[in-house]
Amino acid sequence: MAYLRLQGSIYHLIYYNEKTERKSFSLKTTNRKKADSLLKQFQAQQVVALPFEIFSQKPKILFSDALLLFLKSRRTVQNTKDSYNYAALSWKIHTGDKYINLYTPEDYDLYRESISDKSQATIESYSFQLFVIFNWFVKEKYITDNPIVKPRRNQQKEVNPIPLNELAIIKRDLFVRGMFKQLDLVTITFLCALRISEALLMEYSDFDFENKVIYIRNVKGNRVDKIPMLQDIKDYCSQLDFSRSGRMFQYAHRQSISFWRFVNARYGFRNTFHSLRKARGSQLANSGVEPLLLRDFMRHHDIRTTLKYYIKIDQDKSREKIDSKLLAQF
Repeated sequence: MAYLRLQGSIYHLIYYNEKTERKSFSLKTTNRKKADSLLKQFQAQQVVALPFEIFSQKPKILFSDALLLFLKSRRTVQNTKDSYNYAALSWKIHTGDKYINLYTPEDYDLYRESISDKSQATIESYSFQLFVIFNWFVKEKYITDNPIVKPRRNQQKEVNPIPLNELAIIKRDLFVRGMFKQLDLVTITFLCALRISEALLMEYSDFDFENKVIYIRNVKGNRVDKIPMLQDIKDYCSQLDFSRSGRMFQYAHRQSISFWRFVNARYGFRNTFHSLRKARGSQLANSGVEPLLLRDFMRHHDIRTTLKYYIKIDQDKSREKIDSKLLAQF
């Protein structure tokens, strides 16, 4: 049995639990129609024996429907939305598309076990995306508690630049096997110091040969940057067909790029795509490019990021330069 009672100007719902104890809670509304609707919803949940703890002021909603609302609320680029979709699809496959107020921490534990065959990085990535999704459900009051345990985000391991001799081996391997589009992806990513997400968004029209600039869709900053078209970039691009339009590289997501893992494994290398960006930054720094110019080319907001994470000074060149200055004093 449940009924409404007006306390002041706020409606409260009065009910009796399974022990016939009288309970009540505020509906936080002064609107009678809304209060009646909430009462009917509560009574409907009692009929199907759902526990009171999952009662929400918003109607029950399936995970797939709630996910669409979540994605609509995100002001972010498509790649980020794709990451949420990958995690959500994995969740639905292993736990089912249920009403979101029925998921429990036990579902999450079973889910982690079900995807234990995946890499630790993938598991943590999916867990974090799901935590964000369910946290939004809590914020929007579709549920009261987040069933996903917030993963501890490990300190990001420093990515080392790819040694230029290893880069040469990889490029030669791709060329010999006729994987020219993959070779273009590796080379353009390196020469333009791109993040892999930026490389996958690159279009032929982003190369402005008349003004000698390149436009880059900066995913991290959700903006479009531009860098100067250096001579080695222009020389390489002279081999490509820029009469075409649209995306340069037809990969849906970074996880679709399998050739990089295989070629690394073939030679026992441990390079990531981000190693290409760091190698370009280090190469330019060791060539004498001034820090401020390098910061602009790397498109960093703070020059300290350029100096700390992307410049690996060649120790031999450093020693030779210092020695030459010391000898000049005598």
